[in-house]
Amino acid sequence: MKKLFSILLVCTMLFALATSVSASKIGALKGEIPKLPAGVEIVVDGTLDEAYTHGFSTTIYRLDPKYKEDTGTRGQVWLLWNDTTLYVYTQVKDADVIPTTPDMQEKSSWISDSFEIFLDIGNDQSIPIHQYRTDFQGFNTHFVDDESIDVRGSNDDVGEYFTSAAKWVNDGYSVELAIDLTRFGDDIEENLEIGIQLLINDMTGARASERSAIYYTPSLHSARDWSKDSYDYVILGAEYDPNAELTGPAETEPETTEAPETEAPVTEAPETEPEETEPEETEPEETEEKTEEKEEDTKANVAAPVVEDESSFPVVPVVIAAVVLVAVIVVVIVIAKKKKK
Repeated sequence: MKKLFSILLVCTMLFALATSVSASKIGALKGEIPKLPAGVEIVVDGTLDEAYTHGFSTTIYRLDPKYKEDTGTRGQVWLLWNDTTLYVYTQVKDADVIPTTPDMQEKSSWISDSFEIFLDIGNDQSIPIHQYRTDFQGFNTHFVDDESIDVRGSNDDVGEYFTSAAKWVNDGYSVELAIDLTRFGDDIEENLEIGIQLLINDMTGARASERSAIYYTPSLHSARDWSKDSYDYVILGAEYDPNAELTGPAETEPETTEAPETEAPVTEAPETEPEETEPEETEPEETEEKTEEKEEDTKANVAAPVVEDESSFPVVPVVIAAVVLVAVIVVVIVIAKKKKK
């Protein structure tokens, strides 16, 4: 009887170990971010450097489920890194870009056509989520969800954490970020996992009630902005190969045009009008009941996305554990029968 109990105990431990391994990765691996070779520099000016075309690329097109109408806004993102910096370049296709006043940018910075990136350094939820936002007019914000950091303004105001450049174009805008990685300690190295979410705010007016859509990068568990327990992740990879197949862009960058005046079309929301509270400054936004979404190719006028791994469930450990479990049970049954005889 003691032998039988010992066998069952070992079986249970093996199965628990396999289960814990299978649960260690919450989201899917989206890909590796190539590292810039020594001597290759990125100029943060809102223009797509040739080096980005050898980087990791993905798209933003999944509509937040609380918004019912797809406005057609889309984004294409490229990422590279070196020992000190994460470089992010985004092209946003937005047919209806709405200017906002400096006062609204300062008080309600999310009320603007803008790009955001959320990072979980280490992909283990051990540190607060860091959010970086730049709107099409170049206004920056940096928030941390434990409220330890809340900075807004120009590069002079946020330069301790990141710098940016934005460029208005005739069918949308581009945003480029250089995020300081040295603030996260000495663990920034090759093979480091980073939980990631990318977001576009799409506006039809300069009031909170006129935010018409939010778009995300598709993720395995339909992650939203602050839902770090549902993020997919990327890995800091090795140096890129300049002879490798380019990831984009598939089309030339639109000709730069002047941004429209900011005063005329904008009116502040009346005090009596209820405004959305900014999730970045308070509690993470409550998620609605998740529904299964088909993540399929859209009609976005962006470069074709890199094929991403949509399977994060490590089947092998679970299968092995199941086989071990079945084998042990068979052995136990055989032993029991022999004892009866």
